[in-house]
Amino acid sequence: MRQTLFLSLILAVEFRRHICWVILVMGITPAFAQESKYLDDQPQDIYNATTTLFTTQENIQYNQGGYKTVAEDTDISDMHRFTFVQRYGNKLQNLGNNGTAAKPIFYVVPDNIGFTSGFHAYDIYFRSPCQFRYYDTKSPYSKMHVMLARFGSFYSEVCHSRNVTPNWNIGVNFRNMMTDKEWVPSRRGDRNVISYGLDFFTHYKTQKEQYQLLAHFLLAKHRVRETGGIYTKKYCTSLKKNAEYELWYHSMLNRLIPKDPKSKLESSDARKRFHLYHQLALSKRLWLYHELEIQKEIYQFEVDSLSRKAAIFLGGEASDSYIEATTTVWNAQNTLGVKGDWRGWFYSGYYRHKKIECRPSKKEDNKDLHEHYAGLYTRYNLKDSTASLHLCAEYLLQGGYKACAAYEGAKFKLSCERIKHEPSFLAQQYHGYHRNWSNAFSPPTATQISGSLQLASDHVKLRPRASLTRVDNPIFFFEYQVQDSQYADDQKVITIAEPRQVKKDVNIVTLDTDLELAFGAHVRWHSELTAAKTLGPSAEICSVPSFLINSKLYYTNTTTAGNGTFEAGIDVHWKSSYKADGYDPVTQQFYRQDTFTVYSYPIIDLFLDFRIRNFSAFLKFSHCNESWLPAKPHGYFVTPLYPGQKKAFDIGINWSFFD
Repeated sequence: MRQTLFLSLILAVEFRRHICWVILVMGITPAFAQESKYLDDQPQDIYNATTTLFTTQENIQYNQGGYKTVAEDTDISDMHRFTFVQRYGNKLQNLGNNGTAAKPIFYVVPDNIGFTSGFHAYDIYFRSPCQFRYYDTKSPYSKMHVMLARFGSFYSEVCHSRNVTPNWNIGVNFRNMMTDKEWVPSRRGDRNVISYGLDFFTHYKTQKEQYQLLAHFLLAKHRVRETGGIYTKKYCTSLKKNAEYELWYHSMLNRLIPKDPKSKLESSDARKRFHLYHQLALSKRLWLYHELEIQKEIYQFEVDSLSRKAAIFLGGEASDSYIEATTTVWNAQNTLGVKGDWRGWFYSGYYRHKKIECRPSKKEDNKDLHEHYAGLYTRYNLKDSTASLHLCAEYLLQGGYKACAAYEGAKFKLSCERIKHEPSFLAQQYHGYHRNWSNAFSPPTATQISGSLQLASDHVKLRPRASLTRVDNPIFFFEYQVQDSQYADDQKVITIAEPRQVKKDVNIVTLDTDLELAFGAHVRWHSELTAAKTLGPSAEICSVPSFLINSKLYYTNTTTAGNGTFEAGIDVHWKSSYKADGYDPVTQQFYRQDTFTVYSYPIIDLFLDFRIRNFSAFLKFSHCNESWLPAKPHGYFVTPLYPGQKKAFDIGINWSFFD
């Protein structure tokens, strides 16, 4: 019965039968009120969220404890923050729509010290090895995660896992995201984002866990039909970037308009990955481990035909032919290491070999290389494991390195990190129809010192954080304007983006404060404030908002049986005006510009999150202030030329099955 219902719900998502979900939620809401009838505090299910366990590779590899129960992961707090930008605390900049290119608003220290492709705009839409969950189930376990939002857009994720034997588990994940264009769609169902992902995973362990194996295979493709942002007649012909208000008074068009509406004009990121980790215990204090990863990535920008206006925007010429820019990166890495626990210390040392093959559109730029790494990591537990000291170092024989030290306590954390990493392949070389450069950049270095406190009482929780980051020899993409005499006088200026290295340093100071207040037993207020400032000789190359606020005021309650809970309230996101980075669809890169201001504008959402045993859902009125607090005269933009999302009613559900 439950399996049949599960399949029916998946079909409902595929055909976007929104009304089915509305009826479902309307039927559940009265049931929530009648808890004595529907919320039995003595459930008869033998298998449930407390008997289904999961772990991650990080937990096993670094001896950080075993399994957690699925029940520990059923918190509905912030369930309504379902877009990828909201999941990252609104600290990402995208192109307005869920699933579009994204980057951190504030500088993030790179993790990889070796070769990288330079194409990272869609990284967050691919599950990384550390994000995989490996289960131990006593019965077949299935979970469905579905969001129906914004004029036909939806996101769905289905997981199924089961134990073949008590010590061997297998499973599969399926993900699908479809996002419609909100601004200037050519028709109903005009897709902006089309994304699919399929993962297979397995976990095997011996009876006493002397040997464990984790493996997964990922197959995914993320496609974005580029719009180039929007413009109006007056805005386009005047070329005055401070005339954003014209958006609201003139007819709009997408800046990238192919000659044939049915032709292709899109960016894509396709990835295949096989990942294996296994370890063998030689004694209680010594383990051997091996990690293998083979991955292929294909980055493409495809155009069937270019209109004159699209050609101006891209920096090329109008064309009737098919144009393609493709970069393929294949890599295989093997890691051999030893680890163990000794007198409160955890230690790990490893050697890694990585083979890389990079195949851009121009064969002369092909690159093959071998990288050799050596690394150490140690952790010492203090005060009965309530505090710990972490030390790690990694060295790349070609010259890069990473070193960090951190103290983590119950109330205080302090860390220091320094990294020297290789420039990306894209920053060094690119030759295509629309872009052309060749550089010899030196490796950038970054140093970051950060600390935080945690103060708590019965009704107040305060977590202040601070960080200071210094970047030497930074590499950024910058706006580059050229004159082209073949166009009319009002369209001579063509803007493209090219990488540059600045020899002077830039310093970024960031202050964060998390504040939680309890007003009685049921009313809560949670607010997060981030303030940032760039300093130093090259401060102008990094533009950040001076403040960013996420604030939530809500009412929460739990049934007497404890099997149901809900939260209802108001959620506000607001950041200051700043000159946000522009976006180049050809190279999938955000670039520094200083002519277009993204003005400050608050986004207010109303939400209801609730859970009934294994079922949880949310109802949300997103951007409810659009009607009574319009963004005139400047417009609501999140990236130059790309406006933010409109108001909409969103619905989401999570449903777990344990038999």
